Amino acid sequence: MKISRLEIISAIILIVITLGVFVHIFAFANREVIFLYNHLGFMPFDRITVGRYWMLGFIVSGFWAMFYFVLKLTLFLINNSRAENLHYWNIIKIASIPLIFGIAIITMTLGEPILPFSIAISIPAVLIIGLLIGFSTIDDLFKKFKYTISYLFTGLGLVPFLTLFRAIELPAKGIISIETAIWVLIISFFAGVLWLLVFLRIFRGIRIYFLETVKGTLLFLYLGLPLIHFIWATPKGVPYITAADNFMAENYALRVVAWILLVLIVYGGHMLMKHRH
Repeated sequence: MKISRLEIISAIILIVITLGVFVHIFAFANREVIFLYNHLGFMPFDRITVGRYWMLGFIVSGFWAMFYFVLKLTLFLINNSRAENLHYWNIIKIASIPLIFGIAIITMTLGEPILPFSIAISIPAVLIIGLLIGFSTIDDLFKKFKYTISYLFTGLGLVPFLTLFRAIELPAKGIISIETAIWVLIISFFAGVLWLLVFLRIFRGIRIYFLETVKGTLLFLYLGLPLIHFIWATPKGVPYITAADNFMAENYALRVVAWILLVLIVYGGHMLMKHRH
């Protein structure tokens, strides 16, 4: 796919501003506030804090998704053909390597403490994933509006299941009982399935692919909610990055299980509605 001048300019703006933000955060800003060092005893390389580092990638990509939407909307209103010539994949393809290397170098060399490579590389990796989810959804919105609205609505109902899956870990912390955790999982599971089937029925005239429904769920959970938390749920003057554990299980294996179940639920729902028609 031919890369346009507008895409090159957009990628350069994305690279320059993003790297500038990371230089500010890791070289000049108060990291104790942003990453809540010493909060409940957590220090820079504790698991909770490490989760805040790479959640920064989702929050930054959430801001860029909003900017990309405004840019596409402006181009659409001025000249629809120019909006169509702005393709997310070309922008991310240009920006990925400079962002990955730039963010890794910044976080491994500036400020105190500097991050080890294993942590530093996770931040741009999450950022790129967030950009792919956000930008591709916005491109879909301008090219296939009804289709995009349909998969966003079907995906929205799976957000409670995916985020409440972490309830399985809470009994061990003494926060809730085992029975409550089981009921939380059951209710969120069946509520999500019901939502999915209802909206697949409502949008039965539109062929929705199950991977887009999964993408819609991830958009709301990993870009939308952390961004909303950062903008509106943090105390005034304390713009801290939320912990990853607020949105997913602590145990990495359980996170993978939750994602696999999400894919199976959505795929099963789509196949069921397909056979019914």
